[in-house]
Amino acid sequence: MKGIDFCTAMSYVSKEYIEEADKLRGMTVQKKNKAIKFACLAASLTIILFAGAVGAHRIYKGSKLKALPMLSVENDISNGNGFEGYLALNISELVSENPWDEAKSLKALPVYKNPVTYNKMQRPANADFDKMRERLKEIAERFGLSEQDYTISDDSPDEERKEVITKKLIDAGGIVPQGYFDPTYLIAETDSMTIKVFADLSVSIDFEPALELPKDIHCSFNSSYEDCLRAAEYFKAEFENIIGFSDPIININGGDRDIYGEQKLTVSFYDNSDSYLERILNYNFSTVTFSCYEDEKLHGIRIMSPDLTQKVGDYPIISVSEARAMLENGEYINDNNNDIKKIDTENVEKIELVYRQDRYFMPYYKFYVKSYDYHHEYQGQQLNTYIAYYVPAVKSEYLEPSQLWIGGFNSRDVG
Repeated sequence: MKGIDFCTAMSYVSKEYIEEADKLRGMTVQKKNKAIKFACLAASLTIILFAGAVGAHRIYKGSKLKALPMLSVENDISNGNGFEGYLALNISELVSENPWDEAKSLKALPVYKNPVTYNKMQRPANADFDKMRERLKEIAERFGLSEQDYTISDDSPDEERKEVITKKLIDAGGIVPQGYFDPTYLIAETDSMTIKVFADLSVSIDFEPALELPKDIHCSFNSSYEDCLRAAEYFKAEFENIIGFSDPIININGGDRDIYGEQKLTVSFYDNSDSYLERILNYNFSTVTFSCYEDEKLHGIRIMSPDLTQKVGDYPIISVSEARAMLENGEYINDNNNDIKKIDTENVEKIELVYRQDRYFMPYYKFYVKSYDYHHEYQGQQLNTYIAYYVPAVKSEYLEPSQLWIGGFNSRDVG
């Protein structure tokens, strides 16, 4: 125990124990030993009770006690235009290579603070342009480019464009909000590609013109799973240095259909690891995705790798059965804030553990719930609708009380 911790704990020791210890000076050795035993036992018990009271949100890690801050639950991605739902003939059409396995119990998972914050205009308020610049240079080097091969700029408008925008806003009776013209991402352009790095360090690589693929490689939004897998093997070999993983896992994901019945799959990769936890983190945070359109050409590559340097701590998590109970009780978040109801867990057809990226990068159980309120027909067959509901995997005692809810994301009175 550190000195300051011991002193704090001792301030909670009753005065009678301190006075009793003071009497020891005039005792015999035998009496002194008995008194010492009593005083130590009493003081130790007091310190233990104190530690238990103030350590409700602490976990023991090695030989150190580490405090775990309270977390807030966010639901900012809803824009009121609908809900996160998937159309499919059946749940087996919705695929991914998510490494999470319900049979493998996890006691705790890391939570990270998102270093990027956004203002009311959804622009990054604290973008680290030095890190973004280094990220851009790193990606350019993967393509064999030197700094002489490109110039770096940003998306802030030139003075002429600023004047036009300002005039339009003023004519409409408005004003230019502070920071409206601030840059949000960096750009490097060459004769054949454009590289953009955003505030969250994600990277967008667009090929101009799009790259031709071999005739036996078919990759588009509506390619079959087998075609996507064949294309992934090609990308894995052809773009090994761009992917940058030591042991890339192919992740053919998606599978939901549009209202015309067309199925959409995405070709993506994440890095393998001997560590189960590391695979989960790689799947959620470090991915490379290839974008092909209807013309079956490669139009771009997206690299996701957010800044995870601000780790908050390893938080105890709840079990799937506990999460099911919360879902059934209406304790979830959903992109449709108007969809406030208790869920019949009999309609849950798939569960995943995923990280949502808001103020914190936190783990959630994602429930795919079959809905009977939405119906679509496809070639005489009914397309089922599966709605996504999220239950925080972190134990509720570590969530801010104002964020505890009943019946959807609506906060309840905890007073």
